[in-house]
Amino acid sequence: MMKLSFDERRATQVAGILLGMQDWAIDRLKLFCLLYICERRNFDRWGDPMIGDEYVATPEGPALKSVLALTSADRLRLPRDSSSYWNQFLGTGRFVDSPDPDRLDVFCRKRPPPLGIPLPTEETSPADREIIEGVIKKFGDYNAAELARHTRGFAEFHNPGGSIPVEAILTALGKTPAHIKCIIEDLEEHEYVTRLLA
Repeated sequence: MMKLSFDERRATQVAGILLGMQDWAIDRLKLFCLLYICERRNFDRWGDPMIGDEYVATPEGPALKSVLALTSADRLRLPRDSSSYWNQFLGTGRFVDSPDPDRLDVFCRKRPPPLGIPLPTEETSPADREIIEGVIKKFGDYNAAELARHTRGFAEFHNPGGSIPVEAILTALGKTPAHIKCIIEDLEEHEYVTRLLA
């Protein structure tokens, strides 16, 4: 099974762009869904991930495993931590006026525009932002439950608790076996180079 390295900087910046389009705070579950849809659309258009990670089937739907860890409930009281790029810019918390006491939101730690400084986006490309904008245009008005229901309908989603192989995502997107073989070979080569340079 193909394993992809997680790019925390890109994940933070993609999530930051999504937050900026959702008033700088977003339901944690909704963010998982939006990030996964962005990742899936990037695979469909370009044959590679926007972020990269291990994809997992949670009971709520498919998600990026490392983002689950970065936004988990046990990080609620963490201060801004320079050792984590994500935690410098984004936090997880419960808002006192939320109608759901169990709901977790991901929010921008820094004061957002127009009065504050924009989150960095240098790790993202115009092509990334085009996909992100398309995802928000289609799914931005969905609530978390509606979006989770939608992502659970993806053909690659089954066996909650297990992993979702990249090959399964590509098959669900209608790629041929020959095309999938070429994509996986390219991804493996990229992963090899990435690890050499790490």
